[in-house]
Amino acid sequence: MARKKSAKRRRNDMRKVLIFLLIILFIIGAVYYWKTEDQPISSPPYDSGLLRVHFIDVGQGDSIFLQLPNGEDMLIDAGPTDAREIVVNYLQSLDVGEIEYVVATHAHEDHIGGMAYVLQHFTPGIFYTSYTEASNKTYLNMLAAVDKTGLPVTHVAAGFDILRTEDLSVRVLSPSVFDSGNENQNSVIIRVVYGETSFLFTGDAEKKAENAILESVQADVLKVGHHGSSTSSAANFLKRVQPIYAIISVGDGNTYGHPTQKTLSALAKIQAIVYRTDFCGTIIIDSDGAGYQIYTERNAPEYAAAA
Repeated sequence: MARKKSAKRRRNDMRKVLIFLLIILFIIGAVYYWKTEDQPISSPPYDSGLLRVHFIDVGQGDSIFLQLPNGEDMLIDAGPTDAREIVVNYLQSLDVGEIEYVVATHAHEDHIGGMAYVLQHFTPGIFYTSYTEASNKTYLNMLAAVDKTGLPVTHVAAGFDILRTEDLSVRVLSPSVFDSGNENQNSVIIRVVYGETSFLFTGDAEKKAENAILESVQADVLKVGHHGSSTSSAANFLKRVQPIYAIISVGDGNTYGHPTQKTLSALAKIQAIVYRTDFCGTIIIDSDGAGYQIYTERNAPEYAAAA
């Protein structure tokens, strides 16, 4: 009888130990979840020889900063006006001084609203944009800020090489034809190739502009056009690009319905891994010329799902 009670006591003791261990594991798991979900994921210090691309979370807009492997910097767009301090503070956190290449893809506020403010804080080496007949206040403010730098506005079109070396090229693919009726179609599209890796930055270019450059668009990383709108990312275009990664710069809960389910489904069909700034915050991609390393501000579980 004493032996039975002893065995029963041992079982109870083991049960208590198991419960205790489960509680400890739960606490550890909760702490880990909190750290990975709510805390920024820091990228390592920048090493020369890397191409580092920052897709800055500016809400509903675009701002992309490139640290080039030759030691120079490049900014593509500066987000909307209400995100101007976000962009400047972010660049200052990187100890940016002169930005050798500044690109305004087109004359829409969600891409150039912060540009005048950026130009007040950082000196551009060369300022590029596409030809436009736009005369909105935001565009004129940007031109005035460029004028204060003493630099001319350099209008670029398809075939223009911003930078070309043996292992690094930055080439403008579009626009090839000026569209007076749709400013999005005048977006500067840029393809960056470093070693065996490639990036395609499309601004808000829509399907007509996409169709004009189908012969030269393959890229491992695609900045999805027009924030994932159904006016961009045509099936034939995505098939030609064949991106491994697709980045969507988009505002959380935006009123445009971006990205659309049509675009997400098209990206899923080509099996692209999708990262979204509304889920992930700022997204950083490093290339050493052979492969990629990706860092996100928030480790959102949705980031890798295209639909």
